[in-house]
Amino acid sequence: MQGCRHCVCAWQARREQREREAAERREQKQRERADRAAVKAEEAAARRRQERAAIASRGSPPPLRRDFRLHPDLLPDLLMVWDFLQVLSAAALR
Repeated sequence: MQGCRHCVCAWQARREQREREAAERREQKQRERADRAAVKAEEAAARRRQERAAIASRGSPPPLRRDFRLHPDLLPDLLMVWDFLQVLSAAALR
């Protein structure tokens, strides 16, 4: 009987040790995720600051003009081409 109790206690001790190790691994993963999230948030904040500084350095936009050398009926087509080219250039920069 004594041997059986010893085996059960040893088995329980090993199981508890494995559970503690698993809990420590989970906590470590959570800390690593939190660290990665903090780094990403810091990088995003730095990127926003840089973008704001770039926008501020550009100054105000030029004044609006209405004296195009284009027939007014063609303006929607021109804007459609302009929008297409902007999307195309943004895709090319990725």
